[in-house]
Amino acid sequence: MTINKIYIREFGALKDFCADLSDGLNIFYGENETGKSTVLAFIRFIFFGLPPKRGEDAAKIRDKALSWDGSAADGYIDLTVGDASYRIERRGAASGENYTERHAIIDLATGAAAFRGETPASVFLGGVSAAVFDSSTSVRQLGVGALNGAELGTAIENLLFSADEQTNT
Repeated sequence: MTINKIYIREFGALKDFCADLSDGLNIFYGENETGKSTVLAFIRFIFFGLPPKRGEDAAKIRDKALSWDGSAADGYIDLTVGDASYRIERRGAASGENYTERHAIIDLATGAAAFRGETPASVFLGGVSAAVFDSSTSVRQLGVGALNGAELGTAIENLLFSADEQTNT
């Protein structure tokens, strides 16, 4: 699977953000508070959605993701799997205490809905859990700032192969 395009209509502090990605490794870098983690959170949102249940933890996650200008999280990613191309659209909206969410998987060749009733994570990630996704999609601020170059390389390699920077691969 290759993600070709990310479009964030509104998500957290980002609005009308578009990134066309290339084959291979794509790196988002920049100063603190420029939206790098928000882009990753958006990709997670596309595949897994936001917590639907009420409760303090779920509300915190939703509040962080919902547009700072309104009350929605909305956008899509375009991706390729083999010879097929798809768009995954997801929109979450809050109204008071209520939160609703919908998603659609669209076959870009035909414009028709695909994989009705299935979640994007089950279709495109083979059912990988959100926890595994969180542990393996990025190198986060894990206290690696104190590592030298060789130690940092080892930590990144361990994360890529095991989702745990402490596991020696």
